[in-house]
Amino acid sequence: MEPTQTPTAHDGLAVVDERLIGALDELVGAAVGVTTVALAQTVIGQDLTLPQWRALVVISSTDGLRVSDVAARIGMSRPSMTRLVQRLQRRGVIVAEPDPSDGRATILRATAAGMAMRVATMTGRRRLIVEALGSRPETFSPDLAHGLTAIARALERYR
Repeated sequence: MEPTQTPTAHDGLAVVDERLIGALDELVGAAVGVTTVALAQTVIGQDLTLPQWRALVVISSTDGLRVSDVAARIGMSRPSMTRLVQRLQRRGVIVAEPDPSDGRATILRATAAGMAMRVATMTGRRRLIVEALGSRPETFSPDLAHGLTAIARALERYR
């Protein structure tokens, strides 16, 4: 067996095939690149950083989240999150409201402009993916979509 094919355990987790982890790592890197290009090509998304985009996606996926919850989900410190929230508020893509159940906390919600930015960027990202894959559909197994969906569900905690 080649070294790249040797199943190994990572931090006590299940044994996985290093080829799979390598391929997924490449896919995630490419996905970040596609997202960056989509943000740059989307007029309403221009100049949005990846952390700002990530926060907007997390916030707009809910009816509202506390600042601390958004920070935890995107792996950002509280002070950095506070600055990011201020930037997104200035852009008009989120609003911050007092949490009715805890006056010390703040709830973040996406505005209509924030939702429009999310939709436009995701539409652009899908267009880029279709353009990249459209010329070679025969290279993809019919089971690929099923497998990718299963992987996405396994990684759901990072959304």
